[in-house]
Formats: sequence, C-alpha cells, structure tokens
Amino acid sequence: MKRCIFPIIYIINSNGDLPGKVYVLGICPLKQAVDEVERQLIMLASQRCKTTYEMASALQVNQSTIVRKIQKYRVYPTGSKQKKLMKNTK
Repeated sequence: MKRCIFPIIYIINSNGDLPGKVYVLGICPLKQAVDEVERQLIMLASQRCKTTYEMASALQVNQSTIVRKIQKYRVYPTGSKQKKLMKNTK
C-alpha cells in the first residue's frame, strides 16, 4: 500500500490529548488518509493504555475492533504479553 504523499497532521494540546481536529496538508486518497489517522490513533492509544479494553474505552469502540486494528497495524498495548514477546525476539 502506498503512503500518502502529503502528511496528515493533528495538533496536540498541552495535556497531550487531541482537540478533535485533523489537519491535512494536501490531497491523497481518502482510504489512505483514514488508514493513516487510524494507525496513528491506535499507536498513541497503545502507548498510553495497558490493555485492549483500556484502548477501546479511550477510542470509544468495541474491544474486538481494537484487536483487529492491532493485528492490522501490528501495534500492541504497553502491558501486553504480545508486545513483550516481540521485544524479546529482536
């Protein structure tokens, strides 16, 4: 899959939360833009949350959705066994 030529940028306020606005600097296919924002949100949630249940709560989706997205983007929550296993194999 090709990456967007123009980066997607969102502004983070002082406490580290997203203000709810996404700023795009150029045109790219909508599917790629949505995938990139989704990937970044999953990555951010995985860094801040210890479980997929916490991630689901933070992103206001079902836990099963988080599991599918983690598999799609290969991102694991901070406290996950999978992430620890991945570190040990490097």
